[in-house]
Order: sequence, then structure tokens, then C-alpha cells
Amino acid sequence: ISLFFIILVIYIIATSDDESPKGDIAAKVNKDVITMKDLDDAYQQISLQAPQLTKSNVLDQLIDRRLLLQEARKKNYKITDDEIQEVKDRIENVTGANIEDLIKVKGISIKEVNKEIAEQLSIQKMLNETLTATGTEAELKKFYDENKKLMILPESVNTSHILVEKEEEAKEIIEELNSGADFFQLAGEKSTDPSAQRNQGNLGFITKGQMVPSFEKAAFSQEVGKVSEEPIKTPFGYHIVLVHEKKDEQSLPFDEVRETIKSVLLAQKQQTELRQMLTDLRSQAK
Repeated sequence: ISLFFIILVIYIIATSDDESPKGDIAAKVNKDVITMKDLDDAYQQISLQAPQLTKSNVLDQLIDRRLLLQEARKKNYKITDDEIQEVKDRIENVTGANIEDLIKVKGISIKEVNKEIAEQLSIQKMLNETLTATGTEAELKKFYDENKKLMILPESVNTSHILVEKEEEAKEIIEELNSGADFFQLAGEKSTDPSAQRNQGNLGFITKGQMVPSFEKAAFSQEVGKVSEEPIKTPFGYHIVLVHEKKDEQSLPFDEVRETIKSVLLAQKQQTELRQMLTDLRSQAK
């Protein structure tokens, strides 16, 4: 259950716990009811973020969440105000918006939001206790040996650029640079790249396939410390490129990727456990 889903839950009115819910029923989950309105509201919001999901997919998610919440409630977890605030802080960091503004859009109260977060935290605590999968050292090494093609850092170059609209202007900038002008100062002053004011034209390390072909060809063929001799034309305009550093393709040793592999395997195993848990809960539901 991810932060992504927590955020989505806050955008919708939670599925009803009322004994006499209003509207047509989409699903009954033991004693709880999910109405068609609950489903429609959830689908409307979730489809904005994940348009590939059907209404049936969303209903399955709502049913699964309700089953997990029912299990979590049996544990009577105590969720503190600090824990709830921490999630709200994370949501604000992800969305870049004040949570009060987010909930105004849906006309729900901060009390309802706190309730939803507390429920989600209860589910997470229950899953943390229930999902017990681990990864052995042998499994980690086996994954590494079988996926060595994934353990490769591709060839990359650290590059900066100045982007302008006209070829003639680009040629004039190249002349200035060859006469000793400061690349980063000119990037900040003349580049039409919106990020140039912030990064002075530096794009960081790029790998093949990230940039348009003409830019990529120039960046990877150019010598370190050299400015492109001619402007490079792309659909965005004309670029002057400076290459700072090149890194050859390299294989990552096991010790460097061990923790990443462990996280991947653990997530896979926990997903399998969770699917089985939900299958069992569905078979037991009335």
C-alpha cells in the first residue's frame, strides 16, 4: 500500500462505513458496503493518475483496501497524531501543495483526512507484521548472476549546453567562447533553455537514448573540455555543447547493488504474500 494510494484516498470521499449507505451498492465486503457513488468518485480520481485502470480494477482496489482495513481493525493499533502529521507532511512534499487546499477541492474535512490516514497507517502496520518474507544471501547472489545485464552502468557524458533560436547567434556565441568568454555565464545570459538560469546550462550525466539523436551524437563524439565547433541543430533550436567528463560502460560489483537487489526481491516476495493474503480474505468474506 503506497503513499500514492494514500494521496488518492485523500482526494475522494472514503467508502462508506454507514449502516444504511445511500445509493446503489457496488460491493458488500462482510458488513461494509461500497456504493456506486464511492466507486464513481474513486474511479474519477484514480483514472486521472492511472488511465489504464478500468472501473472494475478500481473496485477491486477498494475491496482489497476494505478487507485489509477490517483485518487491521482487529489489531486495535494506536495511531498517534505525530504519525498522522508525518504522512500529511509527506503528501505536501509530494504534491507541492498545502493539504488544507487539497481537501477544499473535495469539500471534505481535516477530520476525515486524519481518519483516512490513520486507517492507512493501521493497514501498513498490520502488513509489516504479517508479511514476513526475507531474502537469503544465496538468493541475492543468484539474482545478481542471472541479471548481470541489468547490473551495468551505460556509457555516459557530463555535458552543458547553450540553446538559442538562430544559427547565426549560435555561431557568434561559439566565437565568444573561443575568445575566452565564460561558458556558464553566457548560458545564464543567453540560453533559451528554461533551466539555464538555475543550472547555467549543465545537464549532468546523460546516457544514450535520453537526448535527440543530433545532440547525442555531438555529446558522445566530442572531446572532454571542448566546445562544439559548429551549432548543433535539434527541434528545439541550435545548441552549443561543452563536455566536462566521460564515463565508460561499467559493470556494478555485487557489493554495490546488494541492498538494491535485496529490496527488489523483498518487494516481489511481499507482493506474492499480499496476493495470497487477499485471496484468502476474499474467500472468507461474507
